[in-house]
Amino acid sequence: MNGEYLVKAKSKYDSKNGTIISLKFDTAGARMLYRITSQNIGRHLAFVAFNKVLSYPDVVGSVDDGYVEIPVNLTEEEAKSFIDCLYGRAQQ
Repeated sequence: MNGEYLVKAKSKYDSKNGTIISLKFDTAGARMLYRITSQNIGRHLAFVAFNKVLSYPDVVGSVDDGYVEIPVNLTEEEAKSFIDCLYGRAQQ
């Protein structure tokens, strides 16, 4: 998946998990996310940007509402750059 189906993305800091990126997808993206997560319960799902794995969480259940929070090992600036890339606003 890419930013094509993205409705909203934001980052926040959580004292327990560090930086978290929240993603909300449109209806088509939500269907894809559901299919991906429902077929991969018990496995890991990699989130990749900048040729780097940002997060590799366990899929513990299907995501059927198109909303996901991903704990990532990024600084605030890196998280902003990631979100800009998702929206197609990467620095050239």
